Amino acid sequence: MNEEKNFPEQELEEDGLIVLLDENDNELNFQMILPFENNGKAYVAMEPVGEVPGFEPDEVLIMAEKYKTPSLCNYFCARQCPIGQQYVPEIRNSELSDIVLKMLASLNAMDRKKERLIEIAADGTISKDEIDDFVRIQKELERISVTVETLQLWVEKMLANGRIDTEAYNKESEAP
Repeated sequence: MNEEKNFPEQELEEDGLIVLLDENDNELNFQMILPFENNGKAYVAMEPVGEVPGFEPDEVLIMAEKYKTPSLCNYFCARQCPIGQQYVPEIRNSELSDIVLKMLASLNAMDRKKERLIEIAADGTISKDEIDDFVRIQKELERISVTVETLQLWVEKMLANGRIDTEAYNKESEAP
């Protein structure tokens, strides 16, 4: 299926953005994620680029489920929610091989730094001469955290699209 044939030329920008108008004629930019067909009709799943005012968390949950795009929830939290803007990193969709390689690189880096972290934490305080090492270790731990969240988002996407057997996954994940 030719992705562009379903959109008038003026609506699909060269950079892959789709410009839509809201109820007040304000332009909103969306990035095409996935064109698909359903019952012979062409559809496209899109992700907002920049701020999209007016969505409530429950609406985002519904859209994420209906469009099978769990990344919408992370996008909303990281970009729209005041608490999320401070505490939730934006997670980019990645392929499993990229996620695994990043995770292994971070785990290997932490393996080399664990002795230093034990030395720093032993007295319960972080002295001036330990701050540099501590901050580097903390950043590596943050990279591991983001990679874990990226893996979780990948799993949710695969479950939503039927590429992982939901029943088998849930059964295994609930086992002790």
